[in-house]
Amino acid sequence: MSNNIIKRCPWCGSEVEKLGLRTQTIKKCHKCGKKYTYGGSGFGDSNAEKYIKIALLVFSVFCLYLSVYCKIFLVVMILSLIAVFTLNLNEINYQRYDDPDMFKYKKYISTIRFAQDYTEKEIKILLSNCSIFPICFIDDNRQAISNDICIFVEEANKLPDNSYECIFSFLPLSETKYNINEFNFKFICYDNRKIIGEGIVLRESTKF
Repeated sequence: MSNNIIKRCPWCGSEVEKLGLRTQTIKKCHKCGKKYTYGGSGFGDSNAEKYIKIALLVFSVFCLYLSVYCKIFLVVMILSLIAVFTLNLNEINYQRYDDPDMFKYKKYISTIRFAQDYTEKEIKILLSNCSIFPICFIDDNRQAISNDICIFVEEANKLPDNSYECIFSFLPLSETKYNINEFNFKFICYDNRKIIGEGIVLRESTKF
């Protein structure tokens, strides 16, 4: 699975430059001109990994300053930086920076069932907070009734029947638009241009 190797703008869905952890934690999308920063990094509600990385980086900078007075802090700094990069940077997703309309976007509740060759770990990475991936709406005959459109994962949970409940929203500046006027709408999910699962939109979410 190659999810999260390509990073997408959480405003428009275009491919963007990857962020750093020291001086480039906020960047501007070259296509839409909007800024993005680090977002969620875990399945469900956990953002712990993001904050651990940032804390370790701050600690490393502090140790670099103290290493002038005591060389042991240089060793501590190196170990902290190793820990930062051991926690895979690519698994931290991106979110919109300074978004005044973040609570106004419509959110939808769906259930998704993935292909059997897709592992639980791969699914959890794909459905981690702030993950972005394309879907395509289909009719009862599995014929496409929309173009591919990226969705922004707000929250996800595993269900007892081995499917997943996902709360998603559309990207506000996406070139592809789609209006959901009725529910029980089916869609297929993609990763790296491969169909990996099928879902259905159940209802609009009232969560903020």
